Amino acid sequence: MCSLIALFLLSYYMFINEAFAHVEKKFGNIQVQVGWSNEPPLTGLLNNVIVGVNQTNSKSNSNN
Repeated sequence: MCSLIALFLLSYYMFINEAFAHVEKKFGNIQVQVGWSNEPPLTGLLNNVIVGVNQTNSKSNSNN
């Protein structure tokens, strides 16, 4: 029984994907940040979205 539980836990953690609460993207010299006010966001609880837009000096265009 213990080996069955251990097998389940190992397989469960192998398929968990990482989730990001804040995302940052650069478009030329514009940097956009989007995220949640309260982390982690939970179902059924009121939360706010934070959006930030900044102009930077770098002109790299990396669309992550």
